[in-house]
Amino acid sequence: MASEVARPAKRPLADRASTMWLVTAAFGLVLVFWAVLTPLYGAPDEIAHVDSAIRVAQVHTWPAPGEAHYLSGVTYTKFGELQLRNDQRSTFAEIFADRPGISPGIDQMTQHPPLFYLMAAVVLKLVHFMDLRWDIVVMILRYFDILLVLPLPWLVFASVKRVLKSPKIALLGAVSLFFVPQLQQIVSAVSNDSLAVLLGAVTAWLMIRFLTGAQRVRDVVFVSIALGLFLLTKGTAVPAVPFVALGLLFARRVVPVGWGRRILDTLLGGAVAGVIGGWWFVRNIVLYHDIQPSGLAGQRPTITWPEGEGRDLGNYMQAFWDTVTGSFWGRFGGLQYPMTPYLTDLLTAVSLLVVAAFAFRRGPFRRDALLIASFPVVTLLLLIANTWRVYGRTALVYGVQGRYFYIAIVALIVISAIAWSRAVVEPKTMLLAARAVVIGAPAVTVYGLSLEYRGAYEQLHLAFDSDGAYTWAYSSAVGPHWIALVVALTAVVGLVAVIWCFRAVSQRVLPEESGLVREAVPANEGNRR
Repeated sequence: MASEVARPAKRPLADRASTMWLVTAAFGLVLVFWAVLTPLYGAPDEIAHVDSAIRVAQVHTWPAPGEAHYLSGVTYTKFGELQLRNDQRSTFAEIFADRPGISPGIDQMTQHPPLFYLMAAVVLKLVHFMDLRWDIVVMILRYFDILLVLPLPWLVFASVKRVLKSPKIALLGAVSLFFVPQLQQIVSAVSNDSLAVLLGAVTAWLMIRFLTGAQRVRDVVFVSIALGLFLLTKGTAVPAVPFVALGLLFARRVVPVGWGRRILDTLLGGAVAGVIGGWWFVRNIVLYHDIQPSGLAGQRPTITWPEGEGRDLGNYMQAFWDTVTGSFWGRFGGLQYPMTPYLTDLLTAVSLLVVAAFAFRRGPFRRDALLIASFPVVTLLLLIANTWRVYGRTALVYGVQGRYFYIAIVALIVISAIAWSRAVVEPKTMLLAARAVVIGAPAVTVYGLSLEYRGAYEQLHLAFDSDGAYTWAYSSAVGPHWIALVVALTAVVGLVAVIWCFRAVSQRVLPEESGLVREAVPANEGNRR
C-alpha cells in the first residue's frame, strides 16, 4: 500500500533567488564592461563630477552655483595627460604639486546638493587617492558608482512582482534593463546620476509596497527617508515629491481609513523628507530665488528674438522628441554616437502606445497605475516647462536629456509591465513575447557596446582592428589583461543568464507548483514521517 505525503514544491525558475542573482551578476559585469570601454572623461560631464568629488575631499567646500572653478590639476589630467599611455600618467600628488590652484572654467556641479560628492570624497580618502595615478582614481570612482546601482534589478523585480504577483513578468522587468544601454553607460561613469537612480528606485519600490498594502506608520517613514535622501542628491528628485504625496494621500487602503489619517500620513512623510533633504531647496529659494539654480547660467547665451519671431512649437517638439528618445535608449560618448533612430523611435513609440492603450484601463490595477505613472509624468512636465523657458531665452533647445527619466526607471518598467500583461494574454503569444525580451534586450546592450567601441576607437567604422584595440587597451586605466578578463566574464555570464532566463520564462508552472507536490511512498515510510 502507499499513502500520500506532502513535501514543499520547488520554486519555479523565475521565482528563484539564484535566477535574480545571475541576472544581477550579468548586469554588474555589463556595467564594468562599460566602465573599461568608455574613454576617460568620455561620459557626459564626467570631469566635472570628478572635480567636485576631489574638491570636497581636499578643501571640504561647496561653493555657490556658478562660483566653483575647476581645480587646475584636474583640468590638466584631461588636457595634458589624457592622450598618454596609461603607464606614463602621473599621480594626483605629482599633478597638484606642479599645478596648484584653480582654472578659469566653471564646474557647474555645485548647483546640486552635495550628498553624492560627500560619499565619493569618503571613497577617495579611503583609497589615498593622492598617491594613485589619476586615471586609476577615475576608475575607482566608476566602480563605486556601479556598486551603488547593483540593487537595481532586484528593485525592479520586487516592484513588478508586488503589483502583478507574477515572477515571470517580474523577471522580464529586470531583464528589460538591458534594453537601455544609455542607462548602463551613465551609471558606470562618474556621475551623481548613479546615486539618484538608486534612491529613485528605492523610493519607487517603497511607494509601490505602500500602494499594495504595506501601510503602517513605519512604511510611511521608510519611503519618506528614501525621498529625503533622494532630494539631497539631485534636483531631478523633485518630481518624486508629488509622486509620494499623491501615493500617501490616494492609495487604496487595506484597512479603511478616513481623510484625516491620509492627510496625517502625507504630512508625516513631507516632514521627514523635508528635514532630511527638502530643506536644501527651501535654502535655494531663499538664497537664489530658484528651486534649482543653474551652475552655468552665466555661460549660456541670451538673445533678443527678431521682431515678429519667437518660439516655434513644431521645431521645439521635433528637437525634444529626437533628443529625449535618442539619449534615453542610447547616445553614447559625449552624446555624439547615437543608436539608429529607427530603433529608438520604434522602442519609444511602441512603449508609449501600449502603455496609453492598456495600462490605465478600468480594473484592479487602474488606481495603482495612475499613481505610479505620476512619477515619470511629472518628470516630463517639469522638463518641458524648463526647456521651453530656456528656448525662449536662448533660441536653443538644450537641457533636454533622456537620462533625466532614469530616476523613475522602476516606475516606467512597472507601468510597462501592467500594460503588456493586459495587451498580451494568449499563452503562445505570451511565450513568444517573453522569449523576445530575453533575447532582444541583451542584443540591444551588445549593439550599444559595439557602437561605443566603434565611435571611441574606430571612427565609427564597422571594424575591430589592431589600431583600435591597441588604443583601447593602452588609453584605458586598467590595461589589456583586465579588459580581456572583463570581456570574457561578461560574455560567459551573459550567455548563461540568457539561457537560464529563456528556460525560466519557458517553464510551465503547474498548479501544484504554487503549493505542495504530493508523492506516493510506502505506507510504513509514510507512518515514520
